[in-house]
Amino acid sequence: MDISIAFGRGTRSPNMLERYIKLLPVGYDKYDYLGNPQLRPETNNEIDHTIQSKYENFGQLYLNLFYSYVKDYITADLLPPSVIKPQSQGVLGVKQFNNTDHITSTGFEFGYNSPQKYKLGGSIIAAFTYGVIPEDTKYIISDGEVVDAVEIPNDALPEIPPFETTMNVYYQFLKGKLVPKLTLRMVADQHHVSEAFYEQETPGFALLNFSFKWEIAKFVELNAGISNIFDRAYYEHLNRRIIGSKENLYEPGRVFFVSVYAHF
Repeated sequence: MDISIAFGRGTRSPNMLERYIKLLPVGYDKYDYLGNPQLRPETNNEIDHTIQSKYENFGQLYLNLFYSYVKDYITADLLPPSVIKPQSQGVLGVKQFNNTDHITSTGFEFGYNSPQKYKLGGSIIAAFTYGVIPEDTKYIISDGEVVDAVEIPNDALPEIPPFETTMNVYYQFLKGKLVPKLTLRMVADQHHVSEAFYEQETPGFALLNFSFKWEIAKFVELNAGISNIFDRAYYEHLNRRIIGSKENLYEPGRVFFVSVYAHF
């Protein structure tokens, strides 16, 4: 078993899009975005507590707990129509990238893998992040115009995916040359959304997938399967919305796939 505590500090400079984009809908919402050449780099100060253990007959466990404090976090604020008007059809307005004083986020990552020596095995992966902006501004829009501004204390950090878990179960036939696998992916509802960002809540979903790997010959491998077996209609929290519409962008339904790999 290994137990560790790590402290880290990293700085990210604004990218070209955040500095110089000019009225294009590049975010996850229905707004044109305007760059800001005066952006300051954001600095992340983070502490991680990690526990790892590996047992011959039980498998391998991994748990990471983290807390992050980001100074000069890069976000975007809505600009009044009197300052600038959008150019893309169907968007609600214009947001400009800027720095907020700081944000905090905390969460965990968990993983388990069974021993490879057993024919029946599996794995579990889970992750969760909770982010907060201590103070943000929500602009009230009526008939396409900004009519008021409200300060939102402890607003949710936007564009954070919800809690998610993926479980795999497999069985090794023919000394590991034929391996069918069943995968269950479960995503929780996302209710912790940003009011200032006009972020919308998203429902959770569960997907069941089946696949198998078959080593036909020494240099040839076949992979095939079915994704979204029950043809569930769903969309991810971070899916971009369709500009000019109130509809969400859904993921594909049931998908069959086959691939052949040749190793030389």
